[in-house]
Amino acid sequence: MKQEMLTFSRVWMVMVIVVASLSSTGCNQRESWQAVTYPASGTFMVNGQPAEGAVVMLEPTTGFVDRRQSRPWASVTSSGQFKLTTYENGDGAPEGEYKILLVWPTHGTLEQKDRLNGKYGMPENPFAVVTIKPGKNELPPVDLKDVQITK
Repeated sequence: MKQEMLTFSRVWMVMVIVVASLSSTGCNQRESWQAVTYPASGTFMVNGQPAEGAVVMLEPTTGFVDRRQSRPWASVTSSGQFKLTTYENGDGAPEGEYKILLVWPTHGTLEQKDRLNGKYGMPENPFAVVTIKPGKNELPPVDLKDVQITK
């Protein structure tokens, strides 16, 4: 009986170690091609109202952030807030300088007409330029006033 308990304890200990090691390498492990990201968030309002469903995209000013040419982006919530995503939901953006591009699709997909008439959606005419630094980043608030919104 004592020998069985010792064997059971060892098996249990090995299982705990295996589960702990698997859980520590799970969803937060970065692939070798992925750049390190830093949390980045902000707000997007149009005429004093949240731009729910709008898309905020960051276009690197020089080169690409990784070999797959990933670009940080976010969808604006009903409160007007957004959290940038590059690889996993809300993981942020790699360090660097970016052009902020804004698009507000009429029906929730980027293939639809832009409610902002393409005014801020092209790299040649960004809304602003922002720098992502190591640590937590709060982007300058986007607050477009007197904007004619396409329905």
